[in-house]
Formats: sequence, structure tokens, C-alpha cells
Amino acid sequence: MNSYYVYGIFYEDDTKENVCFYIGSGKGDRLKKHFYESQKGQNPHKERKTDKLIRQGYEVKSVKLADNLSREAARKLEQRLLNKDKIWDNLTNIRRDVDGSRPECYSKLTKKEAKEVKWLADHSKLTQKRIAEKYGLTKQGVSKIKHADSWRDVGKTRPAFYEDEKLDKSGNRNKKYTDEEVGEIKWLLNNSDLKYSEIADRYGTYKGHVGKINNEHIREKVEPQKP
Repeated sequence: MNSYYVYGIFYEDDTKENVCFYIGSGKGDRLKKHFYESQKGQNPHKERKTDKLIRQGYEVKSVKLADNLSREAARKLEQRLLNKDKIWDNLTNIRRDVDGSRPECYSKLTKKEAKEVKWLADHSKLTQKRIAEKYGLTKQGVSKIKHADSWRDVGKTRPAFYEDEKLDKSGNRNKKYTDEEVGEIKWLLNNSDLKYSEIADRYGTYKGHVGKINNEHIREKVEPQKP
């Protein structure tokens, strides 16, 4: 029975463009379950994104992209969408592979390479985009290795090719923040559409530190302050 569908979770940005940040497949009320309280904790990336959008006043909704499909057809379509790098880079899905296998376009890292990616993401000047290009990954693939959403059991190894200075774990060159700067960053995180990288560039820091401020790991008692 063709009762399956492929869906996306969208929000409408300030330019009135629909932006998809999650893709899945299922049947029945599967597309609604992402908003059930009982589902909290299963995908922290999607939940943080959804909560932030709602705080900023955006409407988040699930939309069917294709309907009346067999289970096999739905999963094949879902996989084709996940295989497209331009789509994948914007998604919060934890896994890129639908059936537990690794699609051909998915980079097949060795354990040694995964260790190098993790080291570079934490200790080098290289951007995640540059690391991704070096190892045939997407930026999100690098981010997932960095945050232990994949290859969580491997350590870190400095690659032989990297000869520049080693930075500390968060990629910080001992940046000293004033309370005013931290307050402004917190305000921008909650009230603007600026990306982490754009905020980092504005304050001469790194995306990792912007993330730490967002998660209250730096100066948690400082209140948001409009720049």
C-alpha cells in the first residue's frame, strides 16, 4: 500500500523564502511527531534550530514533498535528497544514510583521517569548509566529527601537512571579551539572522566561541544587550 511520504521541516525567512532544515520519510503522523514533547532529545541539532527559530518569531512547519509512495520509493527519494551536498549542508539531520549503509557520495574516511579532521577542527586556523575540501567532506560532516556526532570514539592526530601554529581547543587566540561584547553576541544570536561565522567575523573571534556563548559556556551571567 502506497501510504508513505517524504517531508521537510521548513521556516519562512525574512525574504519570504522557504528554508528546509530537516528531511525525513514516514507515514501517518510521522511529520508531526518532531513537535511532540516525547520526541525531545532524539536530535539535539534539529531541536536547537527549531527552538531558536520559534524564539525569534518564525513559524516552523512540516511539509510533504512527495506523497502516496511505497516505503521503498520514499526511502529512495529521501536518500537522493540527502545525497545532494547543497541540500545536506543546510540540514540538521544526524545521519546522511537512510538504510544504515553509506551512499557512494559519502566520504569514506579512514580512522586516521577522522582523527586528523577532529584535530584540525579544534586546533587549526583552517575553516571547516577548507577541512571539508581537503578530506572530501561537507562542512556539516566536519562539524559532526568535531562535536562527536560521528567518529565519537576516535582521538585526535595532528596531520603531517599542517605546520602552522596550534590553537587551543576552541580555536581561540586568547581572545579577551568585554561583558558588552558578550551581551551583544547573545543579543545577535537571539534576534538576528546572522550566522555564527558572520558574528565571529564582526567580533574578531571564531564560530566555536560564538557557539560556546550561545550555549552559556562563556560568561553565562551576562545579559543580552542590543549592539
